[in-house]
Amino acid sequence: MKRLILFLLPVLLLTGCDILDLIYNEASYIPPREVGLGQARAELPELDSLYCYFAAQNYTVWDFNDWLQADVNNLPERLILLRYDIHYEDMREAYSAYTLQCAHLGPCTGTWFVMLDNPYETVEDDYAPMRRSYLSFIEFAGARGEDVQPHISPCDMYLHDRHPVWERMSRSDLQVIFDENYQIRRYPDGVDFDVIGEDVLDLADINARLPELLVEYNGSWTRQTGLDVVGYAAHGSPVAMQRVMWGERLLDQRCLLQLGIYAYDSYNTAIFSHLEYLHDTYFAAWMKDPTLIEPGQYELLIHPNQWHLLHTP
Repeated sequence: MKRLILFLLPVLLLTGCDILDLIYNEASYIPPREVGLGQARAELPELDSLYCYFAAQNYTVWDFNDWLQADVNNLPERLILLRYDIHYEDMREAYSAYTLQCAHLGPCTGTWFVMLDNPYETVEDDYAPMRRSYLSFIEFAGARGEDVQPHISPCDMYLHDRHPVWERMSRSDLQVIFDENYQIRRYPDGVDFDVIGEDVLDLADINARLPELLVEYNGSWTRQTGLDVVGYAAHGSPVAMQRVMWGERLLDQRCLLQLGIYAYDSYNTAIFSHLEYLHDTYFAAWMKDPTLIEPGQYELLIHPNQWHLLHTP
């Protein structure tokens, strides 16, 4: 099933949320589990090797709380800002990843961004076991002192709430509209979206409504988990709006950051102006050979299921 999803992903990205249907049709509750080190190594051997390599190379490994407290002008020469994005399909392997992290990098050295209550998941008939799975993992990690934060899609939030007239336009058509009417100005602390033509894509409404949606979401997250929201990791939704306006760019807007609703998004300019980006989305060669990673300062994104797929014939 998971290999089928991986094979079809490039096509399904063009056809909306069909890939989500494949996942949801088999949704079931994934209970928390204590995974021994031997079992975790067997389930995710390449991730085990990666973490062993970082430990042997004397990398400093931080979660996002550590980052917020750091002097960004005096960072360790070898640094990993460790980020996990946890979707439903990552849930089972997340427990193994936690065991490997604790064994090699130490506890509380990564932030777990969990995709609780994405609008397009919550409308599925069998979302209940998915929600239970998310909440069980959040409880598991939070009880062990791990930093757990939301993995959200600002674009999904806005579209699900507003349903603008351009919602179902193609990516190419939206891109033409965006290029003709908007420009992005970049600063050390974020970005500004400027309207240089007509506000066809409702940027003013996005920037008025999105903060309200984020406040609502933060309240729901805290009520369900008992945890405060500090920051987000933006989710790469397949909707066309995401591929043109980019949720991470929206969350990097200085006008939103200054509201104090969240301290950061994991893609913020204020982070990536200091760090390079390592991610496992496209099965990079370093996933099987960590020596290919040049010494440096990185934000590292881990999807636990990617490492299961990497290992599974």
